[in-house]
Amino acid sequence: MVHGFDMGITEKELGGEFRARYDRVFLNYFDMAIHGSLELKNRLALNGGIALEFLEDTPNLNVFTKGETALPLPVPLYVALTYVYNRMPDYRTTVHSVVPGLSLKGRRAGVSLGSPLRFTSFYAEPAVFEMVFSFLVYVNFYYSDTAKFGMRCANFDDYLFGNTGAYFLTAYYFCSFSTGISLIHELTLYQTGSITFAANIYGLSYKGGVKFQW
Repeated sequence: MVHGFDMGITEKELGGEFRARYDRVFLNYFDMAIHGSLELKNRLALNGGIALEFLEDTPNLNVFTKGETALPLPVPLYVALTYVYNRMPDYRTTVHSVVPGLSLKGRRAGVSLGSPLRFTSFYAEPAVFEMVFSFLVYVNFYYSDTAKFGMRCANFDDYLFGNTGAYFLTAYYFCSFSTGISLIHELTLYQTGSITFAANIYGLSYKGGVKFQW
């Protein structure tokens, strides 16, 4: 039990990931991340993680925290509040994003929508405020207790909420073992345009990871 709360911890998770990327602007680079989560009463989930992106001379720092809870409805509808911190020392830029979101999560398919409130500050300049739209759609072609294979399309992940045109398409495969260990494989095609299909700067990435649940 968590002292002070009438809630039991129903699941704990700790994981790490490595991602190699290539695009036409930065060529080859990579990032590494660690993350963890607690699930309370099979209803409330608390998540967080930190990632280092090795893009220029000084690594970029990305951090997120998220709270998500299931609504008392007959459908798997969730509300979430996420905070993301992005710091890019070589560009003297810091971004703070506060994101309320709503998700419908089924075994075979689902969708997440949000409205990030993003504050971007440049060196010695006032912060710029933006309100953007975030979306994620996924389809699981295969789903079982030990494996999952599917695809998703989105303009955000745990550590980054991009513009509408900064979207990516990912094929993913997860496999779980009886020991509580799961392996993660993701292959992503992404583009960093600012408006829908404009500014076609395409990239490709592969992410591999492992997570422990108990």
